[in-house]
Amino acid sequence: MKVNRFVAVAMMTLMVLMQFGCNKSDGDQYVGKWTRVAGQDYNEIVISRNGDGNDFYVSHQEAKYNDNGDKVGTMTLRQPAAMVDGKMIVSAGIQYAMTIDKANGHLVTPGSEFERAK
Repeated sequence: MKVNRFVAVAMMTLMVLMQFGCNKSDGDQYVGKWTRVAGQDYNEIVISRNGDGNDFYVSHQEAKYNDNGDKVGTMTLRQPAAMVDGKMIVSAGIQYAMTIDKANGHLVTPGSEFERAK
């Protein structure tokens, strides 16, 4: 009886450890700072996790202007994103997808391409 209980506990422990090994998110490859190499999007974006789940933030800097149209600084905008079918879907005014080009490791968005910042 004790042997069966020991084997059952050992099997459960093994299954739990195997689950943790498979828990790596596809989104981990997106996390970090990216610099634009092509296109007319933002010069730099930063992708970070929002907790432990499948939620992320995509941040970028935009110019801030006063009522006269003069630039008075910059502000950081942060948009929520989530992984769906291997693509990062960003919820901005219009949703768009970001992917990583397997050939060169670049982050590709509609109209722009980024490389990981060094």
